[in-house]
Amino acid sequence: MLEAHIGDISGGGLGVVSIPLDIPIETGQQLGCRIDLPEVGVVTGTVAVRSVFESVARNGVRSQRAGCEFLKLPGLMLTLIQRYIIKVERERKARDSGMT
Repeated sequence: MLEAHIGDISGGGLGVVSIPLDIPIETGQQLGCRIDLPEVGVVTGTVAVRSVFESVARNGVRSQRAGCEFLKLPGLMLTLIQRYIIKVERERKARDSGMT
């Protein structure tokens, strides 16, 4: 099992950041995933890796990033992702307007 950080998520896929270089990941690979969306629920499904590239953090640590596409994501899982996106956007707008 690989635990990774998600930098971006949408109904179509996700961007995974900070994958250690020693983890073999390549374009075309299909992976089962479990995504814990805080205060919303758990999304499970399959993703296809569409892009992989190396990145270097400000502190000089090198890692991989991957762009992944959801494959045949069930409707309930898509609904959870949409709820999470709406929640995050609502919180961001509240912060930006000084409401929090």
